[in-house]
Amino acid sequence: MRGELHKRIMIILIGAVMFLIVFHIALQYREHVAGTITRLEIGRFSADVTFWFDLNTERKVGAIFSTGLLAACGLLMLYSAFLERNQSTAAIGWVLFACILLYMAGDEFFQLHERSGALIGMKGKFGDHVVPGWVRVMAIVVTLLCILMSYFWWKLPIDLRVRLFIAAIVFLTGAMGIEIISSAYVMKHGPDNFAYAKLAALEEGLEMIGVLIVIDSMLLHIGNLSTRKREGERGLST
Repeated sequence: MRGELHKRIMIILIGAVMFLIVFHIALQYREHVAGTITRLEIGRFSADVTFWFDLNTERKVGAIFSTGLLAACGLLMLYSAFLERNQSTAAIGWVLFACILLYMAGDEFFQLHERSGALIGMKGKFGDHVVPGWVRVMAIVVTLLCILMSYFWWKLPIDLRVRLFIAAIVFLTGAMGIEIISSAYVMKHGPDNFAYAKLAALEEGLEMIGVLIVIDSMLLHIGNLSTRKREGERGLST
């Protein structure tokens, strides 16, 4: 059961994600369709709002927010490992998952996966579609991680297992699926247009929604663990 604090956290996070997506699309529409750059000017201070809220730009508002979401996932998993420290398989599994999420947080902020394209080959082919080099590497890494973590994953409660699976599908649809489509589009039309901006919003939006599902799942799991712990303590005291 989701407590009031859990519900409030999720409402705030969902609202923030929706705001970033809608604001990004609105600003990109003004720039590419209406031909207007949105700027914030206060005295001598001047900032390009469109640039700062572009979801496809590293180290700006969207990337910083996504980094925070991924880091929060990692910390929640570490806390779950602490709560389940008496169960070695669960504790080790959560620690490994946390390390992956914390690395992904750093990757989101510094765009390490895209920089790696220069080392492994920028583009490849999958049928008629252009595939960035890092997507090919990610496909291999994800496959290996699925194999390595499958034992821990099957040990999870069925409801948590299903939620995390859905989260992974949503996240990878944005991170890999939409990335392939947008890369093919850029090769033909370039990145400086409204259609590509909408693809970027879809990609980043799916990634953030996937992470939100993980956060919601972990909060629910931690709440269940805490409830069982309290009930066990009450049982011992009686």
